[in-house]
Amino acid sequence: MLMREDIYNDLPMLLLCSAAMLIVLFQPLFFLKMSWKHGRELGIEEKNMRGTAKSSAIFSILPTLPVLISYLVLVPAFGKYFAWLRLSIMGNAAYETTIADMVTTSLGYSDIYAEGIDINSFVTMMFVITFAIMGGAICTLFFTKFYEKKVRQATTNLGGGKMVGLITTAMFVGLYSSLAANKVVNFNQPLNLAAFIVAILVTILCTKLSEKYKPLKQFTFSISIVMGMLSASVLTVLL
Repeated sequence: MLMREDIYNDLPMLLLCSAAMLIVLFQPLFFLKMSWKHGRELGIEEKNMRGTAKSSAIFSILPTLPVLISYLVLVPAFGKYFAWLRLSIMGNAAYETTIADMVTTSLGYSDIYAEGIDINSFVTMMFVITFAIMGGAICTLFFTKFYEKKVRQATTNLGGGKMVGLITTAMFVGLYSSLAANKVVNFNQPLNLAAFIVAILVTILCTKLSEKYKPLKQFTFSISIVMGMLSASVLTVLL
């Protein structure tokens, strides 16, 4: 019987994932070309456009450290190519691991990193996480305009435009809290709680420091994740 490890780092997987990734790479280049052309039509100097493109590239690449960390988390379960595909198109480690874990446990495995996952179970994992996340994209495509209108109406009635940021932040925190809760309160694995506490403390520290060093604010999320994972790694070695 073929196992997950027999296919997830093979050439066919690389070719299939690369085909999808070429489309993803084409999109920003296409929009860059259109934007550059429109900038010329508006009379914007190329020096200014080059400066904007350069700064945008820098500030788009540097904050992606959490994506790299997420990639390393997913590689043992999905292989290097499918993990690369998932995080490059649409998804994140919290979503991928949560949904995939639901699939594997329902199929009788302990978790997504369990040994002996056969190829049929692995393909099921890939299909479920791929199709499940499409719901968000479909809803965004058809209902975003209606949603934004209702949110702005509600927030205006509740206290003005500032409520938009408050409500969306609360939704973001609530979503991630629901995904992380079962890990944090699992006292059989105390390293999860340790990493969580360290990440919180680092976030508070970076937030305070960013009042003086403004650029630090953009990297608070990345630094907190790295320090949380680093603390868990250090504790693993010490204990």
